Amino acid sequence: MAAEDGPFWPVPHNNSNENDVAQQWISVFYCPTRREPQGYGIAKFGRSDYAGCAGFYHGPPDGNVSFIPEAPLGAPKAPTRSRTNGGLVKGRGGAIIWPREFDKRSLVEIKDGLSHTIMFSEKALALTEHGVDGGDNERWNNTGWDEDAVRWHFPPKSEAATYAPDRANGEDDNWNRYFGSSHYSVINAGLCDGSVPSYSFDIDALIWMNLCVIDDGATIR
Repeated sequence: MAAEDGPFWPVPHNNSNENDVAQQWISVFYCPTRREPQGYGIAKFGRSDYAGCAGFYHGPPDGNVSFIPEAPLGAPKAPTRSRTNGGLVKGRGGAIIWPREFDKRSLVEIKDGLSHTIMFSEKALALTEHGVDGGDNERWNNTGWDEDAVRWHFPPKSEAATYAPDRANGEDDNWNRYFGSSHYSVINAGLCDGSVPSYSFDIDALIWMNLCVIDDGATIR
């Protein structure tokens, strides 16, 4: 995993020229509604406004918020870097998995149908947290299993509704696990069949969870 690339972090070593790659700002990785392609930190590493769908998360939807939703939307806390939250537990998996033990995701594992399963979507990010949020503080090309690169099943949030830490009072980075967007009322999501529908922020939380999980057996109408 790369070191964080925020404004106060040192520039990490340029292993295999990964820094040179990170300094390339890929325009399609930036939502034009949110921001222009740009770099952050001392080295001006690029970011991505999109994240893969890792399925169901066991724990709180925000790193700085201890609240865990009641079942079926919530479950007891487990580490982010675990098989439990890595999409590797049956009935809780996402289209993107943690390749910790060289695991791979195959199409036949997407039991709920390619047209009913999210592969990636836009990330929730507060307006004041660009480049520094726990889910936006690392380069686009080498973040590891991290909120910069993956998000989970919690209902999507608009930019205005996304939690921003009170940095003036010493609150640290927030690790935000929601999908979301800077659009007025919708979020766009890439499904496993290649389509990109839009969903309202008012979408039923259970339906959104069903879209995020590849094998929960739920019927989406």
